[in-house]
Amino acid sequence: KLHPESRSFKSALAAGRESCASLGLGYVDRMLVHTPRGGKLVEVYDALLQLQEEGIVRSVGVSNFGQEHLEALEYYGRPAPVVNQIEMHPLVYSERVQLAEHCRASSIQLEAF
Repeated sequence: KLHPESRSFKSALAAGRESCASLGLGYVDRMLVHTPRGGKLVEVYDALLQLQEEGIVRSVGVSNFGQEHLEALEYYGRPAPVVNQIEMHPLVYSERVQLAEHCRASSIQLEAF
């Protein structure tokens, strides 16, 4: 996951490159925007897409995104994330069923934590 303090295009690019270099693997299989709150959501997402274009990141996902955040990415013409990682278990399922259905309809894999 991209560190939550990386809330701009430039800082997200730097953080993604630094993470990859620290791992020493040459690429990262999947990088997630940790949270939609506190920054420039589309800019941060664009930075991960740029890292993907450069071959540093293989796939781009998000974490803790609600339907409104996913719809914002769509509104601005961005490709859908491959995964949305959210808290999901029987105690919160009824609150998140609409989000789960939206992800399914948008071909976004829902990943529970």
